[in-house]
Amino acid sequence: MASNPEEIALIKQAGTGDIVATEAIIARYGWLVRSVVRKYFTPNGTEEDLEQEGTMAVFKAIKEYDPQKNDSVTAFLAMRIDSAVKDALRKATRNKHRTLNEAVSLAGFNDNLDAPTPTEYVYDPVHKYIEREGLDSFYNNIARLCSDLHVRVLRYYFDGYTYEEIASLTGINRKKVDNIMFTVKKKIKENKNIFM
Repeated sequence: MASNPEEIALIKQAGTGDIVATEAIIARYGWLVRSVVRKYFTPNGTEEDLEQEGTMAVFKAIKEYDPQKNDSVTAFLAMRIDSAVKDALRKATRNKHRTLNEAVSLAGFNDNLDAPTPTEYVYDPVHKYIEREGLDSFYNNIARLCSDLHVRVLRYYFDGYTYEEIASLTGINRKKVDNIMFTVKKKIKENKNIFM
């Protein structure tokens, strides 16, 4: 889907070095960075490191965006973010960052991000299940394992909300959101047979 003229004008303005426009683009596409990063399960808090890599990719991509070659700002940025995250994970496989080495795919990429996952990463069967059976079926099976609150938190998480935003939307504190996400990820791992 093509970007609207306002979006293209903003990214062009940011490309000229306009700090306000650059900050606006980075803020506007924070959800996209989080969404791409969350396609991977990363232990020990390395998700924030990958989000930082994704944000840097947005910053770099602003200067390279050409509306003649890319009619969708979102697709262009998603491709750049995905590439930066995968590069960070590849570098991690060289044992520079032990926790990133343990990253595994948690969910599939959208149609704009269908580059193959490098063989160094463990491909999560949840992704195949979601592709085959659909997201509703995935959430129905999660509901059999977890409470309604857990399912709501997971939905918000996959929609790209931050833990703080999820806490605000659900009326629970951030620590509780963190605990719920830990529990959900653990239950998915323990019950992968349901998702095959």
